Amino acid sequence: MAPYRYKALRNGEIRLLDLSAGETSSQLSCRIVHCSIDDPPLFEALSYTWGPPGDSHTISCDNEDICVTVNLKSALLRLRSPVLQRKLWIDQICINQDELQERNEQVALMGDIYRKAQQVLIWLGEEDEDSRFGLNYVQILLAELQPVFDNGVGEIKFSDLIKALGMPAIKGGAWNALGRIFERTWFRRLWVVQEAALAAVATVMCGSQTVPWQDLVKVCQCQVGSHDPEHEAHSSMLAIETQRERHDRCLQSPFINILLLCSDFNCTDPRDKIFGLLGLTTDAGDPMLAPDYSLSVQEVYGKVTRFLMTRDKSLAVLCDVKEPKSLQGLPTWTPDWSIPLATQKTLGSRLRGRYNAAQSTQASAQFSDDLRTLFLDGVVVDSIRALGDILLPLPFHHLKILPQWESMLQSAQPYPTGEDSTTVLWRMLIADNGIRGVKSDQYHRDLYNSWHNINERNFSAVNKIKSEWTPLLDQDTLNTRAVEFHAAMVEVCVGRRIFITKQGYVGLGPSHTRENDMICIFHGGPVPFLVSQYNTISEYDLVGECFIHGLMSGEALAKDNLELQRFALR
Repeated sequence: MAPYRYKALRNGEIRLLDLSAGETSSQLSCRIVHCSIDDPPLFEALSYTWGPPGDSHTISCDNEDICVTVNLKSALLRLRSPVLQRKLWIDQICINQDELQERNEQVALMGDIYRKAQQVLIWLGEEDEDSRFGLNYVQILLAELQPVFDNGVGEIKFSDLIKALGMPAIKGGAWNALGRIFERTWFRRLWVVQEAALAAVATVMCGSQTVPWQDLVKVCQCQVGSHDPEHEAHSSMLAIETQRERHDRCLQSPFINILLLCSDFNCTDPRDKIFGLLGLTTDAGDPMLAPDYSLSVQEVYGKVTRFLMTRDKSLAVLCDVKEPKSLQGLPTWTPDWSIPLATQKTLGSRLRGRYNAAQSTQASAQFSDDLRTLFLDGVVVDSIRALGDILLPLPFHHLKILPQWESMLQSAQPYPTGEDSTTVLWRMLIADNGIRGVKSDQYHRDLYNSWHNINERNFSAVNKIKSEWTPLLDQDTLNTRAVEFHAAMVEVCVGRRIFITKQGYVGLGPSHTRENDMICIFHGGPVPFLVSQYNTISEYDLVGECFIHGLMSGEALAKDNLELQRFALR
């Protein structure tokens, strides 16, 4: 048969697939119909992974051949009814993938498509012994735990509850089989976030087995914090469920929050890190975010960065710039949305709204026509005089680094704010936590004292030094406080390095910070930023955000001797 020839869609139209009834052994057959997205017939939408692009099969569509991937063919064979026609929307078939303009228009409609589907069918792939074992256990588990879910999960520790009920331990065979289901590639695919989150009803299919989405969510809640760390799909599934709950409650997330929440999901085309999430935000109708596959990745990422700056009149998005970047050719001021951004939380997003380095100024960002250069107003407030070592994500590495950092702080006394070195140190280690006040200060100082006390003991043990160690408090309280401070310190400091400025301030900067980097306050910037001068007097590279104790609340702009200038970031 001849290859399938798509008929052009009119404005606001989509295609639906009528999957013909048939026995298991018969050839797959279907036809394609057009309908309005505003008034479609009842249909179901498929959420799945395409699979390897080179491995494909043909199916009969309107007496012509259409190519589909092996995984999609498997799904269609499972979806086909022996007696009834089934109406489906499937991106691989219902969008003419060879027509660029159509792809742009249909991708922009995908949020509406999944929102209007009678049901979203989530295809995980063919079943195996593990999936059969694990999914059969789902119903057993939920039958025992349903009263708990009916009364609200609260702070229940499921591992203790399961033990009390006499059920298999969370590390047992059935649980391991469930964990391997969550490792399937569907749970890592970026497109599935909006496909599942927008579904009125979602059903998970694995071969011949089906389970309601919400049942799998409950099982996932049981396993979080109890399973092996490599089963990362638990967090992926709960990220999707977070978006589902927000959608059900008609709550909208800022697009930047969605980008950060979903940065760990994968997609083949890095442009889809933007286009694949537009159905989740009310910003999707803005022309600057319209899907356009004729643009390069660099252009798409530049456009979304420009959108976030101009819409909010804020430079908070610059806090998400990380090095090294995976994509070549991005300007220094453009975040690389293709890489996981959650590996190191940004100061500006971690404590968004807590810092106010630029006071009430608004960003006046302007861009070159090719989106290669960003022009900002701001002031240079200081530069870097000395650098400490980078805190690495290694066990006990802080015990090696901390003495150096403490020594550098001593050299910066007296401090410009008049505070003692211990106060400056604990505030810097947790980026001041964005909170000020007598009670808050005392609370965090107590956490730091416990952490420092534990470090004294651990330093002696790691370096095999005999010493008399005296705990400040009872051991349980000491450990609890130390663990809380350590977690906050790790979140802030790992991957960063301490620096001393020429005016005697202490701060934290990215690992690639260098001596003589300039500290700037840009209008509309929540935090100070580091820049390095390029080959002309007015061109700069953005190094990244930084924390500087004593300059996070607009103190720098209160000085009289600062000269406003125009920066060209390349």
